[in-house]
Amino acid sequence: MLQSERAKMMTMQEHQTAYVQRCSFARSGATVYLGHLDLMTCFERACRRAGLPILYSQGYNPRPMMVFALPLGVGIETRCDYLDVSLKCPYDASKFTEELNAFLPDGLRIIKSKEIPEPKDSIMSIVTTASYRFEAKGIRSAMEKALSEETLIVTKMAKGKEKQTDIRPLLISLSQASDGDPDSVEFYAFA
Repeated sequence: MLQSERAKMMTMQEHQTAYVQRCSFARSGATVYLGHLDLMTCFERACRRAGLPILYSQGYNPRPMMVFALPLGVGIETRCDYLDVSLKCPYDASKFTEELNAFLPDGLRIIKSKEIPEPKDSIMSIVTTASYRFEAKGIRSAMEKALSEETLIVTKMAKGKEKQTDIRPLLISLSQASDGDPDSVEFYAFA
């Protein structure tokens, strides 16, 4: 590519205005087993099928400009997570929600969306904490014990190697589940 063509393309990209729809969504049922990339593909296809004017990245392999607040783990249900979808033109939020929900699979649902005129920060930088709920026999005493410890080392596999991480500094608080279930706890952690 010639230098002048490249400069022209960069200028076009800089002047491309994004109209961002910030969505809260829920994930349950079979969709909890979708990995993060599959979840992104699911939303991309639903947007395309709904005929929404999605804004795509520039370059050899254009991708829809969508940003999730947090990558969700496989098997985790969510009641309220966030997603930013960049559009080419202004779009009514309730119409956006209705049209996108019509093409999402069972278990994925947009709860609410709102147009963010000129987002200054990405949704990833805004979300700083997350709330989790665990249900299992004896979970409350195990979580209380974990919170009383100075360190809480977990081991995970990363690129074929075991990696140990102290997650205790990330845990903020622990409480009985709001519905009073003795075998359920809710806790807050830094994202």
